[in-house]
Amino acid sequence: MDPRKIEDESNSALGALSKLNIAISQAKASLENLKKEESEYLDLREIKAKERVSNVLEETKDIQNEINLLSSDISKFIIYFNDFILEINNLKELTKNYSDDLLKKFEDGEKDFIDKLNFLKEEKEKIKLNKIKLNSIKEGLDKQKSVLETDRRVLEDKRAAFDRAWNEIKK
Repeated sequence: MDPRKIEDESNSALGALSKLNIAISQAKASLENLKKEESEYLDLREIKAKERVSNVLEETKDIQNEINLLSSDISKFIIYFNDFILEINNLKELTKNYSDDLLKKFEDGEKDFIDKLNFLKEEKEKIKLNKIKLNSIKEGLDKQKSVLETDRRVLEDKRAAFDRAWNEIKK
């Protein structure tokens, strides 16, 4: 082969090799730029992700604080409600005791009233019987008074007759 042709081919191959090296250098530079852009993108993405995570954590903390406040309020309400229930139960027990005492007093009062009413009925019957007896005694006394009055008049008449007879004897 011809040395010139070889040289031309060699120069041509060197030119192509040089173009290839330039292309490789440009590709390496582009690759470095892409890696740099990728790194910047990943750094930016990581920063944004951290910001989002930070925002989510902050919101979660706020929600947790609200839940804690709400839980505290609910606990206070439950304590208040339990105290209220205890007061109602105490009031119910007290009311039951008062009503039981009042019912017992009413029952005792009713029993006492019935006993007194029965006693009064018995006394009324006794009074009726005594009244009948007294009327009977009064009638008997009235009869005896009438008899005694008659006897007194008879005695007075006899005394007057005795006095007249005595006076006659004395004369």
